[in-house]
Amino acid sequence: MLKQPLRILLACASTFGICQGLPSQLKLGGYQLGQVARVVEATLGKPYEERTTSDGWLIKAFWTSEKHEHLLIFEFAAPKKDRITAIQLFGKPTPGDGGLPGVTLGSTESEVFKALGPPKSKSKYLDDGTEYARLDYADRNYSLELNHEGLVVSIRILGFDGFSKEVPPLPTAEGLKKIMAKQDPAALEAMLTPDFEFYRGDNIISYNGPSEHEIRSNSKIKEAIYGPLGLNEALSRKDAQEDPQIRLSESGVFHVIKFPKSAVLNEIVFALFAGSWRIYEVSFKS
Repeated sequence: MLKQPLRILLACASTFGICQGLPSQLKLGGYQLGQVARVVEATLGKPYEERTTSDGWLIKAFWTSEKHEHLLIFEFAAPKKDRITAIQLFGKPTPGDGGLPGVTLGSTESEVFKALGPPKSKSKYLDDGTEYARLDYADRNYSLELNHEGLVVSIRILGFDGFSKEVPPLPTAEGLKKIMAKQDPAALEAMLTPDFEFYRGDNIISYNGPSEHEIRSNSKIKEAIYGPLGLNEALSRKDAQEDPQIRLSESGVFHVIKFPKSAVLNEIVFALFAGSWRIYEVSFKS
């Protein structure tokens, strides 16, 4: 059975001050919240378990290794179920890949407090006669569960609590050029929405797996950014004159920069995601 995200059977054991540790996180196990659903099975294969909850959420669990010690559990919210809504890393308290910074499966409670700060609450519950403790953080999108030995057996991220609700300054081509000049994978990953698409001719370029791996190794993404007539070169050309606009749709508000005189670019579309403007679409002219 999949471990339920929340089953508290005992009263809250203790309450602490507001967490001053790690900010909310978008990534767990190399995948990001908001990535398209297809990337999960495309890279992890057939799920170990799959079910739909009473409120319509789709949940899929995958073993992360042949030893079957750790599960990556993905949740997709109803009604569309086409984007990753929550990610949970669950399993034996032995170090696993892709935990939160400073915390992984097997971390002690003191190590958790050192990395994340004290939780808002610590709640005990029973599952099949075994006692667990759940740590919840104020204004953060992660929670953890510890076994009776005080070792982490579950890390879960859900939604966007803790990210800024203020609208940041509108992005510019010059700002993108500064980011790309660093050639830093983490900065590039933060430049793109998890479901971004580049359109070049008949080709659609996007993530095909964990964003952390894709941004470093997907040759098509690298080519679209740094290759001949890629985004970096296109924005450095003299004909890259910006025509910024706002676009409204059923999906939300988008900031669009059109390039009417460019021989390379049609437009760059930005979406607000987790408190920052990120590239949602890039349309090339060839």
